[in-house]
Amino acid sequence: MVAVFPVQTSEHLGHHCTRGVDLYITADRTILLDVQPLLSPSIMDLFYGEKKSTEYHNIDSNFYIQSLQLVSFLLSVCHTVLLVQDWFHDASLLRFIQTADMLKPSTHDSKASLEDLKDYNPQLVFVQNKCTRPDYYPDTIRDMHYLLSILFHNSKLKHSGLVSMDFIKEDDESANKVNLFLIPEIEGDSNVLERVVTDLTTLQYRGHPGWKQVCQSFCQQVMSLPRPNLTSQTFSEKNWFHFAGKTWDNIKKSNLYLEYKRLIL
Repeated sequence: MVAVFPVQTSEHLGHHCTRGVDLYITADRTILLDVQPLLSPSIMDLFYGEKKSTEYHNIDSNFYIQSLQLVSFLLSVCHTVLLVQDWFHDASLLRFIQTADMLKPSTHDSKASLEDLKDYNPQLVFVQNKCTRPDYYPDTIRDMHYLLSILFHNSKLKHSGLVSMDFIKEDDESANKVNLFLIPEIEGDSNVLERVVTDLTTLQYRGHPGWKQVCQSFCQQVMSLPRPNLTSQTFSEKNWFHFAGKTWDNIKKSNLYLEYKRLIL
């Protein structure tokens, strides 16, 4: 399993591996996007080099609004969006995603008829990172599904029924479950059969298979998610890039973000 984007390690303390949005195209023509950490004050100066940033006067609101624009962009140009968290759950981040979805401009095709005008909504997958054994308890997972389903009950984002932890036996019907996947800690997560165990009493089930097997299952499910057309046109990589550029321009020019900023001040 090869990482196509730089991985954050202790060697990168003081700066981020991704600033803005990075892009990578795989051999099977899948476009992968990696975005900078959301709502991180350490990257607040990212957009200050832009000429138009002078229209915002408050630093905090400036950073918040431009972060909303970045998420709205991803929700407009991606088939699948992975929301990664290191703990469950960050209520402010979940509200932030819903706000970005609410404010994103329409991606309607100008050539489409009135009957065909529909807002595009991607698949949203919730990824819980650095999980420990208690996170995999059936009651804990059931509570996670319940809370996310309640919070996103009125959301137009497609967030259920397609991604699950197939290595855990669950009683509820998967069709009603949120797209939730738990990734375990990577440190000390080698295959149990390959470990040198000096005391057999220390050999205990961790609640999940090895990190590699879990990640393979997750990648297979994500890559098999449906990829409907973003508009009435079929995109090549070049056409998608032009579409993404126009989408970002529309987001930057949209007055909705400035109006929202006035409401929250």
